Amino acid sequence: LISDILFPIYVLWMAIALTINNPQQVVQQVGSTGIEFLGGYAMGRAYIRSPQDYLALCRALILVACLLVPFALIETITGTPDIIMFLKSVPGMVTVAIVNYEPRLGLERVQATFAHPIHFGLFCSIIFSQTFVALRGHMSNSTRYLLSAVVSLAGFLALSSGALLSIILQFFFVVVNFYGFYHWLK
Repeated sequence: LISDILFPIYVLWMAIALTINNPQQVVQQVGSTGIEFLGGYAMGRAYIRSPQDYLALCRALILVACLLVPFALIETITGTPDIIMFLKSVPGMVTVAIVNYEPRLGLERVQATFAHPIHFGLFCSIIFSQTFVALRGHMSNSTRYLLSAVVSLAGFLALSSGALLSIILQFFFVVVNFYGFYHWLK
């Protein structure tokens, strides 16, 4: 596939750009970012081999996001990440640090099981489009809309402007795609 060629070329381009602009950062940035970038792509290529595999991944991610919502609702009210606290209480278990930020909109920012609330919000924002678009024709519209709303709620609870902007933009792209740009202007 062309993507098998373009992904390594991107890492090479990143190395060239960093060599020219930030030579002191080349080894660290190309090493860490290149491994993350190519590693994620390689994992996807290895495990997503058919449309059914992709749909199974989408369903699994949606399930994870929906299962995190009750914990996220509790965390946004209490400020205590219960899952992380539970994992910390298990002997020999190491997990992410609990972060404390100023509340936004009178709510605590949710990190759920992630290192930072922004990570949780972006995780949910990625799942939003999978719920709304990828499962079209594979489940009823009302179920997709409900699951999209639940995933959006989870993303909102991170109280991250980046995640929220991502969900809003994806929603508008979906609307424009499904209903057409000219219909939207009328």
